[in-house]
Amino acid sequence: MTPRRAAVPPAGRLDVAIRSFSYGDRVVLRGVSFSADPGELLAVLGPNGSGKTTLFRILAGSADLRDGSVSYAGLDVLRLPLRDRCRIFSLMSQMRESYLPYTALEIVLMGRSAAGGDGFFETREGIGRAMATMAAVGAEALAGRRMDRLSAGERQRVFLARCLNQDAPVMLLDEPTNFLDVRAQADLEAIVEETHRRGGKTIIMITHDLNQALRLADRALLLKDGVPAALGSPCEVLTPQRILDVYGARMRWTADRPGAGVFLVPERNGRG
Repeated sequence: MTPRRAAVPPAGRLDVAIRSFSYGDRVVLRGVSFSADPGELLAVLGPNGSGKTTLFRILAGSADLRDGSVSYAGLDVLRLPLRDRCRIFSLMSQMRESYLPYTALEIVLMGRSAAGGDGFFETREGIGRAMATMAAVGAEALAGRRMDRLSAGERQRVFLARCLNQDAPVMLLDEPTNFLDVRAQADLEAIVEETHRRGGKTIIMITHDLNQALRLADRALLLKDGVPAALGSPCEVLTPQRILDVYGARMRWTADRPGAGVFLVPERNGRG
C-alpha cells in the first residue's frame, strides 16, 4: 500500500527553532529561531563557517535536527518523510564543477519529480510546464543543451527554473548569484524578486553580498559562530558597527542614513 501523503497547504508560515545542532562534539548552531511568512524574503548572512549551510541542510532534510523544531503551516516538518518535505522546500544549492550529462530540460523536470509530480519521464503537459518555467527565467533556449556545456550564469538560470518547477511554497537559495557577472546577477535578482513579491513564495536566501540583502530582503538573519548576532530589517541588522563586530571589516554607508539607493562600501583603512 502506498503511504498516505501529508496535505501541504500552498501557503503558510515557516517557524524554525534550533536550540542546538552539533557535528559530533562540535556545536554548529545554537539558539537560532525565526519565522517567515508567505511572500517574505529572509536573507541569511554571516562569515564562512557561521552555520548558514548547516541551517539549509536541516531545512532540506539532509541533517537530522534532534534539539529543536521546524514547522510549516502547523505541520511538524521534522516528522515528514523526505518526499513530503520536498513538497514544502525546494533547494537551489551552489554549483559544482562537474555535472552528469543531463540536458537543462531534464534537470528542470527533476524538480517536479522530487516533489512527487509526474515523474522524471514527464507527460506532455509536464514538459510544457517545465518549458514555461524555463521561459520565465530566460532559459528556454537552453532546454536541449547539456548542463556540463553551459556557462555559470546559464546553469544558475536552469537551477532556478528547477526550483520553480518543483512548485514548493518555500524556496531555499544558497548564494544564487555566486560567480555571475553583473548582467547575469541583475537578471537573476529580478527573477527572485518577482517570485517572492508577486508569486507569494517564501524565500530563505544565503548570501555573502550585504548590498544584495539590502536590495532584496524583507528581513535579515546575521549569524556569528553559529549564534544569531541580529535579526530584523536589513538596515537595522547591517550597521557598520555590527559588520565590524561580526566580520571584522570596516564599512560605511554611502549617505548619512541607509535606505533606497544607499549602500555599504569599505572604508579606505580596510579591515579592523
